Amino acid sequence: MIFVSRNQVAEPAILSRPFRGGKTETERAIDHYTNWDRKKQYSFSRYSETEVKDALETLFHGKCAYCESNFRHIAPEDIEHWRPKGAVILADGTEQKPGYYWLAATWSNLLPSCIDCNRRRRQEDVRDPANAQSGKQNLFPVADETHRWVKHDQANQNGEAPLLLDPCTDDPVDFIDVDDKGVVREAKPVGTQENDRARESIDVFGLNRSDLVDERKKQLALVKAICREIELNIRQVPFFPAGQMRDDTIAAIKTKLSELKAHQREDSPYLLMKRPVINAFVSRTAPDLVSLGIVI
Repeated sequence: MIFVSRNQVAEPAILSRPFRGGKTETERAIDHYTNWDRKKQYSFSRYSETEVKDALETLFHGKCAYCESNFRHIAPEDIEHWRPKGAVILADGTEQKPGYYWLAATWSNLLPSCIDCNRRRRQEDVRDPANAQSGKQNLFPVADETHRWVKHDQANQNGEAPLLLDPCTDDPVDFIDVDDKGVVREAKPVGTQENDRARESIDVFGLNRSDLVDERKKQLALVKAICREIELNIRQVPFFPAGQMRDDTIAAIKTKLSELKAHQREDSPYLLMKRPVINAFVSRTAPDLVSLGIVI
């Protein structure tokens, strides 16, 4: 998970476009649940419009907002409601209906998610084998249930304190990091609010499910292999006199640096893990690269 500024993409106009009759989906949902007979749920549709999907895919560069996996070419994404729209699971495990119905068509509440982060199902957790269930679905833990936002007209004045991270509001680097085995961990000490929010987010989104950790390890191995090749070439250059061999070695360094930069692009998966490794490498080798006339 990395921070993504929502200001990079304009809010899709469809979300606030009135239906026939002159009311927006938010207004219609509020009307529905203001006089709800507790039988029929409102059928939301605006969030699933192509315009919204395209905007979210552009904003997150075809990656899951939570685990940073690429899904653009392999699987359809879920349009995820950070605050669940239809129902929410409370701290005691009971389900409360409706959920945050007034936010179902709100741009700031929508995120693209892979199926594994969004849908509740059994997943092997490499850090805690006893925790075999992950996926957000209707989970939205808060610090204090008595302060949960339950009505549209509360304007969140009841002080709801979400425990899940929002990658468009929170900067995940302040809460989580990734170790050299591809495992996501809490960045701050136990007992801090940052630790609580990190732990809940890791567990709910299933950020340490085994297949995901394996994929992060593969990506980290690729990055480290490129770094090793560059360092090897840097050490070789002084042994070559001016000529073709030296020029070819410097050219190889430049090629590998381009590959490394590709791993830092916004559409590259697992940037939370990759960026610190790449930045540390570039900082360490910068003097040698500059001495070879290579612009970083």
